[in-house]
Amino acid sequence: MRRIFIFIIFVLLLTGCSNLVTKKEILPEEKESLVILIEEIKQELKEGKTQLLISSFIPNIRNNFTQEKIKKIDFSKVNILVSKPSFFQDKAQNIVAFNVQGTTFYYDLEYILKNGEWKIANFKERRD
Repeated sequence: MRRIFIFIIFVLLLTGCSNLVTKKEILPEEKESLVILIEEIKQELKEGKTQLLISSFIPNIRNNFTQEKIKKIDFSKVNILVSKPSFFQDKAQNIVAFNVQGTTFYYDLEYILKNGEWKIANFKERRD
């Protein structure tokens, strides 16, 4: 009976520890590269260009739909406000506000670090 009890504890210990994943720390240079990317996208949008923003999306169906909508908007007349990104493992997120004629639209952006390059994983309207 004692051996069975020890065996069960041993199995639980092994299965519990087998799911441990090493957490990758984001380097300060990688954090800085995201801040630079956000500022470059913001500057290009003010100039009416959307190429950098569109190329920063991870390709999937939802992002493809979002890209088509973005191409139709003239951002040169929009005031863009961006929050400081918060980082967690290989991900980051921030809030972007688009102010058009007194109306403000808020969006949650999620970024993923893939192969040393930041990509937009999710571009979702924030509804309060």
